[in-house]
Amino acid sequence: MVDCSRLTSFRSVGFAVGGLHLNEINQALSNAEEYNISPVLFYGFQTFPTDAAFINFHRLNHILISTALPVIYADHTPVSNSPSPAEVCTHALTLGCAGIERHIILHQHDKYDTVSASSPDELGTLKHYLTNTSVSHSLELQIDPFSPTGSPLALSCAELDYRSLMQKKVVLARSVLALCQLTLDDVVFKRAHQSSGILAIDFLNLIQSKTVTVVAGLSADTVIEYEHISVI
Repeated sequence: MVDCSRLTSFRSVGFAVGGLHLNEINQALSNAEEYNISPVLFYGFQTFPTDAAFINFHRLNHILISTALPVIYADHTPVSNSPSPAEVCTHALTLGCAGIERHIILHQHDKYDTVSASSPDELGTLKHYLTNTSVSHSLELQIDPFSPTGSPLALSCAELDYRSLMQKKVVLARSVLALCQLTLDDVVFKRAHQSSGILAIDFLNLIQSKTVTVVAGLSADTVIEYEHISVI
């Protein structure tokens, strides 16, 4: 669930829709329309690195057509992937994506992004490929890696596994005192393992209709558990 009441001061807002069911995307867009917000969608499979075989371009195409909104393709394929990141990104642009989001690293010692990001030189190669590759060549790349198994509009098994393991949880943005009432200004939503913490969507549902207070003082960066709070 997206709390769009907090976003009305922005001209446009990016919504990450990779890993969401279609009904969840539609609900988020409905909320945005209610507050006259113009969304820009970001579509991509969030595991690092992402094999092209797990990117459901049929689903991306459906989102492009059904929403008629600008969609940025978020690419996390490794440089060694076949088809290459350049070929994958070209295919996304051919379908109608408005742009590409790609992680950039300045050195190969980056702990998290090395396997799924580009160096400045690799970024230059990617830009050259995107600029000079014809649409007809890109369309020839619609081969097996771009064909999902099962329903073309459903989340893949890999996406469902990632979704269950790495959902957004509620984390304190700052220290709070005992009996402090929690608001959205007190928390941030971060990915965490399924075994810990309150889901962001459950927390949003709670504070919309209930008063949520902490039982005892907590420090910043604490992952909020149900035992930490009182709900009235």
